[in-house]
Formats: sequence, C-alpha cells, structure tokens
Amino acid sequence: SHFIKTPREKEAYFRAIHSRLLPKARLLTADLSAILTDASIPLFNNAWIAHNVSNGRPAQEVVDDFKKSAETVSIISCSAYERLLKKCGFEKPAMFFKAFMFCGWITRKG
Repeated sequence: SHFIKTPREKEAYFRAIHSRLLPKARLLTADLSAILTDASIPLFNNAWIAHNVSNGRPAQEVVDDFKKSAETVSIISCSAYERLLKKCGFEKPAMFFKAFMFCGWITRKG
C-alpha cells in the first residue's frame, strides 16, 4: 500500500481486502514503513546510495530514483500501519518481518 498516497485511500484499500476475506481469514502484507524524521533515515539512504553505486549504478541515477520514490510512495510508521489494520477490522496485527524499511505483517479478519 506504499504506492497509495492518502490515508483515506489506504483505509479504503484495506477495508476492501477485509470485505473480501472469509471470517477469520489471515492476511499477510508487507510495506515500506518508517518514521521519516528519524535520524537514521539519512544514514540508511546514504548507505543505500553507496551500495548501488558500488554495484555499478551511476550516482545521479540512484539519487534521481530516490527523488522519484519520494514523489510516488507514501510511507507511514509501523505503529500507524498497525493502527490502520485494526481500524479496518483486522485483529491482533503482528509484525513478523523487518528489513531495512520493509515490514511484514500477519493479521486476521475480525
């Protein structure tokens, strides 16, 4: 859902999924999730840029990709993601995976 820009659209997306699931059905979902004002974000971004450049991508191309991403994705915090799932009728969302800025969640239709 990180390509869905507004909170209202994200909520509609997860409510639509909820409405199609059987009672107590499980949902596994993964999304970009971070607190973008956190001091670690610039460190992460710089490391990611350096990694891409060391693997042969031109630095400007990588920087341009970051700019495009900032315009096309909507990243929310892990706690906001958990609240969103609960608000949309899912029970006991639990993060089962976290790597870099990706979080994986498992939950069940309430």
